[in-house]
Amino acid sequence: MLKIKDNVDLKELEKFGWETFYVPKDNAEYLYAVKDIYVASGLKTNWYRVGVSEDNRKFRKSKFRPGKCLLSVKVTKKDIEELVKADMVEKVEE
Repeated sequence: MLKIKDNVDLKELEKFGWETFYVPKDNAEYLYAVKDIYVASGLKTNWYRVGVSEDNRKFRKSKFRPGKCLLSVKVTKKDIEELVKADMVEKVEE
């Protein structure tokens, strides 16, 4: 499983086109960062959202269709390639 390193401030992801925002959870506010990815495949375009939260720092990826989330899928290094190159990501056991 891929994880953002503990010493990385999620606000730094904005430099790479990620959107950050706070979400209330368990009587606290946690910073989240998300990035939408569009992949053209023939006549069809697939839309994914990759996200990470400051509470567990693990990346998640969901496949979408307009108006609904279809399923969670595995995050790959290609999805977060710019963060891997910037040495902001580490691999951890699931």
